[in-house]
Amino acid sequence: MTRYTSLRGLLAATVIAVSFTAHAKDLSMAPGFPPGSTVDFGARAFTDKATELSNGDLIFEIYSVSVLNVPQMLNGVRDGVADAGVVLPPVFAAQFKETNLIGDLAMLGEWAPAMAGAVTEYIMTCEVCLQEYADNNLVYLGSGSTPDYGILSTKEFTTPDHVNGAKLRSPNAAFNRWIESLGGVALTLPGNEIFEAVKQGVVDGALLSNSELRNIRMIDVVTHITVGAPQGTYHLINIANVNKDVWKDLTTEQRDVLIDAGAYATAAVTAKYVTEAQDALDEAKEKGIEVHEASAELKQATADFIKADMANIDSSAAERGVTDAQEKIARFQGLIDKWAKLTDGLGTDVDSLAALYRTEIYDKLDPQSYGM
Repeated sequence: MTRYTSLRGLLAATVIAVSFTAHAKDLSMAPGFPPGSTVDFGARAFTDKATELSNGDLIFEIYSVSVLNVPQMLNGVRDGVADAGVVLPPVFAAQFKETNLIGDLAMLGEWAPAMAGAVTEYIMTCEVCLQEYADNNLVYLGSGSTPDYGILSTKEFTTPDHVNGAKLRSPNAAFNRWIESLGGVALTLPGNEIFEAVKQGVVDGALLSNSELRNIRMIDVVTHITVGAPQGTYHLINIANVNKDVWKDLTTEQRDVLIDAGAYATAAVTAKYVTEAQDALDEAKEKGIEVHEASAELKQATADFIKADMANIDSSAAERGVTDAQEKIARFQGLIDKWAKLTDGLGTDVDSLAALYRTEIYDKLDPQSYGM
């Protein structure tokens, strides 16, 4: 037990109640995604848990997409347009070059709960990463992860030849490189434009997790789904970033509540992504959408790409100003191995995952000094 865990245990319930009553806060949260989406679900898990743990003295108003959208989120939370929001670092490459080093390792992702744990622990124990958030007037409270990526499309993509010459939407640089390694054309589009781009034939398909069959209704436009390639995860879904000025204005006990709520939300959004992906895939099959397993050739081409790409990531990171990239990559790989073991057999029970994230990561944060 750390001394910070002990501190939490020593806070008497009556003292907490008095403190919260004296410093009650009405706050705002901007998920940047529409109601019913997995990200919006995760943001609400954060705010609901904060309200619960504070006995109703931390209350958030949710503004799903009416205040800030994804590209506006960083500046909006930084400047206090919203008190908290979901910031996706790959959208803001220049501001988060250290954080995006591990986002660039997307193809290493396999099991979403393990990736969420590995990413969150990495960032929370990375001084230069945390400084990026501080420089943008943010306090970081965790990263959720999608399950493995496939191809949702209007034509079959099961071989390398199918990808060659095709136009595919990609979520970040790592997946861009996979598409281009097979002779395809990678296009980066925001989430709210993917449906129309596929429907109108601007792209032949999109690299997404199967949860997006429901989240952005890809189930209504695609005719083919490929599983088994490209694999990898989008594991920088920073579900709760709090404006630093707001954070400093909170009591220690209120910051402690938000730290706990961050652990819960990280578990909740990750578990939801996994379960939603399977449910959505089952629904797609019922609708007659063709589901294909990637061919052995495509899987081998992907494995070859990952090996070659890993050999170049440290040098490309250095070009972006990231020092000691090789050591940082090795540390992250070690954390992936650690969290694969920790989450093995744990499934997607939110309370169990949240408890594990707290024990291994969040309980080691000092609410008196973290983010200050």
